[in-house]
Amino acid sequence: MDRENIVAECVSIFHSGKTAEIDIITNPNYRGQGLGTIVGQEFIKQCLDKNVLPAWDCDINNESSKVLANKLGFFNEENYALYVLK
Repeated sequence: MDRENIVAECVSIFHSGKTAEIDIITNPNYRGQGLGTIVGQEFIKQCLDKNVLPAWDCDINNESSKVLANKLGFFNEENYALYVLK
């Protein structure tokens, strides 16, 4: 937080009870300050304290997400198909 402004947050939009997918967003005005790393580290700590496995998933072209994933200890890249029903 910067006063009343949320500058970075980490949430999980998928939580199975055993696994929690990590989703991080940093306000564009505050990027490059390591805030994504800080909120990600705390999220991972909270997961491990609760015996929940943190998981990372992003689009293969999202380079900034992949860099942050590596900083947080995620390295195994996996390709898979995504199907959308219309």
